[in-house]
Parts: sequence; C-alpha cells; structure tokens
Amino acid sequence: MNTQQAQFTTYIIGESKSKNDDWKITVKKYLFHWPLFLIALIFTLSVAFVYLKRFKPVYEIKATLIIKDNSKTPEARSNVLDEIGITNSSELIENEMKVLKSRQLISKIVDDLQLWTTYYRKDGLFTEKDGFNAKDVYKDSPVKFVLLKRTGDLENQGVKVKIIDSRSFGLVLKGGKVKTLSFNDSYTDKFGVWKLVPNKNILQSKDKIVYIGITEPAIRTLEVQQSIEVSLSSKLGTSIDLAVSDVNEKRGKDILNAVIANYYESSTTEKNRE
Repeated sequence: MNTQQAQFTTYIIGESKSKNDDWKITVKKYLFHWPLFLIALIFTLSVAFVYLKRFKPVYEIKATLIIKDNSKTPEARSNVLDEIGITNSSELIENEMKVLKSRQLISKIVDDLQLWTTYYRKDGLFTEKDGFNAKDVYKDSPVKFVLLKRTGDLENQGVKVKIIDSRSFGLVLKGGKVKTLSFNDSYTDKFGVWKLVPNKNILQSKDKIVYIGITEPAIRTLEVQQSIEVSLSSKLGTSIDLAVSDVNEKRGKDILNAVIANYYESSTTEKNRE
C-alpha cells in the first residue's frame, strides 16, 4: 500500500495590495478636505502678516543700581538717619524704589527728553489708518518740533509734514492739501504756537512724510511710569534692578539713563539738605 504525504503550500494573498490600498485610502481621505487645509493656511499666513505689520517689537533695556546704605556707618547711625527713622536697610531700599518711579522724577524726564512728542516717518502718504506702518524714528527724526506757546489741549494733537528741502517743508492739511512753510518760522495752531527745526539728516528724508504726534505731558508721564519696572536684585542685597520697555531702543536707553542720572542728582540734593 502506497502512502502519500499531503503537501501544503502557504500562499500570502493580497498583503502588499492591502498596504497599498490603505495608503491610497488615507491620501484620498485627506485630499478630499484639501480646501479646508488651504483656507487654514491662508488664514494663518494672513494673521501672521497683520501681526508683524501692526505690532512692533518691544525692546527691554535693563540696568542695576547699587544703593549705598549710609545707616551702616557709625556716624550716620547716630545722627541724621536715626532722626528721620530710616535705619533699616530694607526700609531704605523700599523708599529708594519708590523714588525711582516717582511722578516728580519721571515728569522731569518727560520734559527734558520731550517724550510727549513722537516722530513717525513714512515713505508714502501717511494716514491714520495705516499709521502703524510708519517707523518710530525718535532721535533719527529729520525735524524737531518746538512748542513756543501752549494755548489749548495737547491730547491727540499732531502735525503732518512733507520734507521738501533743508529750508522748507509742506504742512499737510485736512483733505490732503499741502501748504509750503519755512523751517524756524513760528506758526499758530489750535493747541499753540510752534516751529520746526531741521536736523542734520534732513535731506535723507526728502519727499518723505513725517508725522509728529503730541500728547499731554501728564499722560505721557503715567505711560513712562508704567513702562518702568523696579525690583530688588536680592532680598539681602542693596542693589535694584531697573528695566524699561519701549518700541524704540534708543528712547528706552535714554529713559533708563535719565532715571539713574536724575535719581543720583535728587539723592545728592536731599542728602545735602539733610
């Protein structure tokens, strides 16, 4: 009797085809929604573009101020500071931190640096709607605004000019009309009497529009106070960290340097008085 062994052959049917079909199905599923992906991409790019145009980068300028604690010297401990009640280092530092952001000190800085005026320059026509596209030029402004006499409210006021040459400029009036005027001559507006003085870089801005924004010094003082951060470097130390945030780096540095300079000046005056 012949015995034959059954032979079995294993076949893998459709494995490769199944993988290809899955891949194709996945691609088709996402391609079906391609309009949504395109809309999302356009929306994201539009938001990013508007953000970069409208919101300017803010610079943070920092410095550290060392406060000398005179209460630690035997002479001071026995007389002046004991009499006025400032013998504790922490109390001294807290008082000095308040001085650094005091209205009196910041108001003087706003006045000295004329921070109540802001200069913007734009290559094309400057309007209120696209004002955020203009560049804050601060010390790089081709002109300097000088208020000779104040006769009205300064809040939300401004002067829009077009640089013609080193001697004259065009005052842009409502409706787009331009009136040619001369530098260093005085002119009367509803807020007061003013003049424009050309800077050395005046010709670099020829045919460009410069907008000079004007605000109340008291309001600008409050804004500068809010932009300054004063904090202790360490709880046990006598140093104070100062930080100023501003969209113009040069102005931020000037404000910080002025805060320190005016603080030392007022501190010296007060010590001499005591």
